[in-house]
Amino acid sequence: GRLKPGSSGVIALDWWNGCRSVLMDSDLGGCLFGMTLQTRPEEIYRALMEGIAFGKRMIIEQMEMAGERCRQLYATGGGGRENPLCTSVLGREIRVPVIANGSCMGSAMFGAVAAGRKGGGYDTIEEAVEAMGPPVGKIYIPDQSALAAYDVLFQMYREMYLYMGNSSMLKRLAAMRGKEESTL
Repeated sequence: GRLKPGSSGVIALDWWNGCRSVLMDSDLGGCLFGMTLQTRPEEIYRALMEGIAFGKRMIIEQMEMAGERCRQLYATGGGGRENPLCTSVLGREIRVPVIANGSCMGSAMFGAVAAGRKGGGYDTIEEAVEAMGPPVGKIYIPDQSALAAYDVLFQMYREMYLYMGNSSMLKRLAAMRGKEESTL
């Protein structure tokens, strides 16, 4: 059967490439919490996918606390294009454009803004998006029955995020990475 949010008791911190947003520390490594000998691979996979979505939620909340409202979300690459789980973690609709690599289109849009109207482009990113933006192919809608569970899990994620982000342990582990002989 399908796994329900939180049913495995496992949460992942999504710092597989560091925590580049919010904590701004590329040396931090990812973590899995709550695993037991009974934890199954599919539960680990789900925790990893949820961790990525929780990381996005941290970024969005940080942006909104700084006064920047996120009006619409688009999944333009990576697992988000084919995985609707993120929409339930975020509690927001996610639009998926019909093109495969939206980040390239986004770069082209910003290039057109850099050129400006006089250079054959656009004066604002909003104008470029209106003129160049691809149509939406899918819209993922949050699963209302999962929202409350994800809110609880997110609070635990945030607690681990802040604790591990402020601990020196992950920095010490990062310093050991790649060394032939450890000096414990």
